[in-house]
Amino acid sequence: MLDLDSLSAQIAILAPNGLIIRTNNAWDAMASSGSLAGKHENYLTNCETALARGFSQDRPIREGVAKVLSGHLPAFTDSFSRSLGRQQKVFQITAIGEHFMSRTGAAVFHTDITPLQNDALASISSRAQFESRAEHALDEAKGACLETALMLIQLHGLDEVNRTQGRGIGEHVALTLAKRLGACVRERDLIARLEGDQFAILFRAGTVATRIVPIISRIEAAMREAIIGVGFPLHANVGVALFPQDGNETGTLYSIADKRLR
Repeated sequence: MLDLDSLSAQIAILAPNGLIIRTNNAWDAMASSGSLAGKHENYLTNCETALARGFSQDRPIREGVAKVLSGHLPAFTDSFSRSLGRQQKVFQITAIGEHFMSRTGAAVFHTDITPLQNDALASISSRAQFESRAEHALDEAKGACLETALMLIQLHGLDEVNRTQGRGIGEHVALTLAKRLGACVRERDLIARLEGDQFAILFRAGTVATRIVPIISRIEAAMREAIIGVGFPLHANVGVALFPQDGNETGTLYSIADKRLR
């Protein structure tokens, strides 16, 4: 049996009627402070109590968990905030249905995602920053007579997450994927989020075409990797333009990479 206490998330196993029948230590610690329903209490009833106290964000959570318990949804994810002492914490709640551990009911995970709210995309440039820095990087490549490349990554599935699970969870997914992108390239490669579901990478001068193919494979695999609680498949199309073979201006390279998105 899975050792729930080995996991840092707050975890509760619910019976089909919402009764909490098993918890881990992290859940018990929060429950002892009165911030969560305890073992043998009803999770859905606790959400109703929170609603009565003015926590309107608990309404979609109750509805989502109820749908998972009834079998109408295989999984559900949302986020909520709570004041704990002097701190404002943001949590992701994920409910996974009866297929989890081959039992009826659901498993509920509460994960502290507060650190993700502190601009987890700080190392990712905006479109304006990217365009400015890209011009400078291309000038360096021209001056040194070195190759480089511009890559566009178009995410698919993020719109569905936003539509069904909320933009808060959609942004969490985008941040997760941005971190995965960063792990696929070198520190000096320039990554930018051009739009909500489109990223760009300008590789540092000296990046030859033969190095791009394995990077594409790593990125496509990283984008397909499942994210807990997201019930939709995610994948990415990638398009690449090479400097100087395909052009020597940022706009030209962008247009060619866009046409090559696959």
